[in-house]
Amino acid sequence: MEYFFENIIHEQKLPFKIFFHRILSCSYHWHTDLEILLVLDGSVFAQVEGCRVVLGDGDILVINSGDIHLTHETELDNTLLAFQFDPAAALPFDPDFSDRRFCCNTAAEGANGPCCDELRGLLSRLMLTVRRRASGFTFEAASHMNRLLSLLVRHFQCSERLSVPSRIKREENIAYYARLSRIIRFIDKHYTERISEAALAEMEDIHPSYLSRFFHEKVGCTFGEYLDFVRIQKSLKVLTRSDTNISALALDMGFPSAKSYNRAFRAQFATTPSAWRSEHASLPTPVADTRVFQSFYGSVDHGGALRALKRWIDD
Repeated sequence: MEYFFENIIHEQKLPFKIFFHRILSCSYHWHTDLEILLVLDGSVFAQVEGCRVVLGDGDILVINSGDIHLTHETELDNTLLAFQFDPAAALPFDPDFSDRRFCCNTAAEGANGPCCDELRGLLSRLMLTVRRRASGFTFEAASHMNRLLSLLVRHFQCSERLSVPSRIKREENIAYYARLSRIIRFIDKHYTERISEAALAEMEDIHPSYLSRFFHEKVGCTFGEYLDFVRIQKSLKVLTRSDTNISALALDMGFPSAKSYNRAFRAQFATTPSAWRSEHASLPTPVADTRVFQSFYGSVDHGGALRALKRWIDD
């Protein structure tokens, strides 16, 4: 079975990510985050470590850190809320948190327990808090997050914990992919600068040839292709929403010349930046490239999703 590692970028200053999405098809993958899915509308197929389930309206599924899983749309449209949390952030308060496993699959276990309703309510409040982003929202968000984690430990913890061999393997995987996460985040932060594999290899204290093989194996493309991908994706908003000169834009995005920008752009979209600008300038959001990285999510009615949350909030 082939599967990939998903690098998750959290909310600024908070150790989690929470968002609405509509599942199309997301193949086997894993991440170090603990994930909770809450279905707001429709249904979605999920498979976690070989266990298959169809989640319906109101269902909750907990996916533990390191679990290999996939999600796929059914014949019904779907809207989901996803909460992804970095287990390392809980260690100062619960040193055993990384070893704990949580079980919640309401499609198989029944969805009407008071603890499940409390979990739905906490997820809903957390989502609304993050969406509103009122002054001091991070304190309120952290409060909801801590109550949610406490609820998981008290009422949703599985009896078994990771075995010693499993724990060692998991720790090796986390360290292994922490390197990939550092590299990807460095690229995302410094894409406008001159970045080389040799410099990144030196930063990670590994040989450049090893970094090249490692990156291609885990990301599915070469380092240069990924860097071009990031730079071009960053350029799309500017390209479609301003009249910035193409040559100046290429340099601003980190390309050495307009020629190299055009060449990379054509490789991804089979067209030129100028032609893309003419075709997409009126669109509210640039269309993402799907050649190197598949799009797993469809468009979401955020207003409808927010309204769906209110059924689990008392006040």
